[in-house]
Amino acid sequence: MLDDTWTFDGAVWRRQRPSKQPIAQDVAKVAYDESSQTTVFLGAADNRALDYAHRFGANPVGADAYATWIWDGAQWTRVYPAHQPHGYVIGMAYDQRSFAVVAVTHAQSRGFTQGCSDQTWTWNGDDWAERSLINAPTRALVTDPTTGRALALVDPLGPTGLGPQTTCTVGSAGTRPAEMWRWDDTQWVRVGLAPIIGSNGWVAADAQRKQLLAYQSPSSGPSPNVGLLGEQLRWNGSVWSDAGSPAMECVLELSDASLVDDLKVGGPILLTNTMAAYRNVVEVQFWDGTHWRLLPTSRLCN
Repeated sequence: MLDDTWTFDGAVWRRQRPSKQPIAQDVAKVAYDESSQTTVFLGAADNRALDYAHRFGANPVGADAYATWIWDGAQWTRVYPAHQPHGYVIGMAYDQRSFAVVAVTHAQSRGFTQGCSDQTWTWNGDDWAERSLINAPTRALVTDPTTGRALALVDPLGPTGLGPQTTCTVGSAGTRPAEMWRWDDTQWVRVGLAPIIGSNGWVAADAQRKQLLAYQSPSSGPSPNVGLLGEQLRWNGSVWSDAGSPAMECVLELSDASLVDDLKVGGPILLTNTMAAYRNVVEVQFWDGTHWRLLPTSRLCN
């Protein structure tokens, strides 16, 4: 876990040295708040410790475990809203219709099933508001570029629908297809079926082409994945369809990665992370609408 801050301008990584910044996190989520043109950071000091605490009724990481930070392009500022989301942070996405950042949290990790509901929160620039529940484990949140709405992709596990749930019946991936839900300012509305996004799968907006891109890696561990093939789909606002061959150039590792939309580059980028000679190596693959290609100046070592 690292606590340094880096920015990517579409070609080169640059380390930023703000006077203050969030502490090292094993899991944290960020989303760009278009209303304030800032980045909102939501996380916990150590979500694995929080999972343990939830299971055994303890709080080993103290009151500072949950925090909201704002990045203005130069500095991180910790804010202290009247209400603060608690729980395992699943995902965040900006909803362009309600001008709010939508976040989903979970009380326990996937390994604990005392509760099944994921809690929804919205950020208006000043405070978090607790909203409705998703009655199944959420896998990913993303902004749909065709509608501007926040979308939640939920796993094919447990009961479907919305509302509180005290027990979670865990099913297998083949028992029920994954679903997609749209945020409508006050609650989640079911849109339809969605691809299953596994532990090595990611989804991101492609604003330039007005679509979503979902990528599922076939590998769960480090390997010299040159010409790696997985499964790749696109969402055009109505249906999911095949997005073509997802072969990538010189991918070192896909078990630790992030897929985000980069407006400067002009499409989704996949950040892959691995260890080489005891150093973290991050490479950036860019989706040009047809193929993935490695950005030659995008390698970051620290």
